[in-house]
Amino acid sequence: MKSIEEIRKDLRNIQVYYRSKALFDDFAQNIGKYTFYDTIALYEKHIENAPKRLQDVYNGLYKQAKAQKVVALEWKVTEKYIQILNKRLILFFQGVLE
Repeated sequence: MKSIEEIRKDLRNIQVYYRSKALFDDFAQNIGKYTFYDTIALYEKHIENAPKRLQDVYNGLYKQAKAQKVVALEWKVTEKYIQILNKRLILFFQGVLE
């Protein structure tokens, strides 16, 4: 089972990847596939089975690389609510990742 800290690190890396996806993909074509692509694929596979609201928070925070405050403003909810959903997302991944 992955630790919460390992999952947080993976999610930060996923966010960085999506923030600069075109650059990473361009480099990958020239130098080969990054090993981190396997980690991204693993998280993408498992998020498909998550509750809809956790999928939404994953997409907002990590795939769209938005800050919690921005997602909260867009959803018209408190930043604390986004923090709670993010914690639930991390716990969801901890439960499904081995």
